[in-house]
Amino acid sequence: MRKISFYILYTVIILLSACNGNDKKISEQKPDSIQKMSRLPDSIETFSTYFNARYGFSVKYPHDLVPRPESENGDGRIFVEQGGREVMRAYAIQDIDKEGIEAYHKSALELASNVFPSWRILSSNVGKDYCEFEGTTKDLLYFRRTIFRDGLFISASCQTDSVKSKTFEQLKNLIRRTLKKDGKGWQ
Repeated sequence: MRKISFYILYTVIILLSACNGNDKKISEQKPDSIQKMSRLPDSIETFSTYFNARYGFSVKYPHDLVPRPESENGDGRIFVEQGGREVMRAYAIQDIDKEGIEAYHKSALELASNVFPSWRILSSNVGKDYCEFEGTTKDLLYFRRTIFRDGLFISASCQTDSVKSKTFEQLKNLIRRTLKKDGKGWQ
């Protein structure tokens, strides 16, 4: 349980610290400039596919986003707006302790609420081979879906300004429909 908690804490800190940093930038701006910061369109119509060769998973992302280089260890990638602000992330970690999706989900929720008390979890769901949760701060919406396949936790997340709720819903649904393990990768 310790190992999985460490990996979940690490992942949550990386993901949400980016959100907290963005939250500061937004709150320091005048309210009418919030919409100018978000370069995502109101509607997402064209997509590209990210395939992770190390773990054999894929997810579609809006064509407008810019993929950053894959992480050094090959476990995932971040996708940013033209201005450099993170919007989407896809990655995988191994279930070293063989605890499964329910333990992963429970640990992720506990760590998110303990480490980032300003985040409010709006919804949470866990199934046989997946889990997801959605949260918010004052100015941001956040969603993460994790699927459990072949001993891997494969996750994709998105975050947008709260004024872009239509775009957020489209990103969330895109992740739900397209995140999958579809290659050989790590076994």
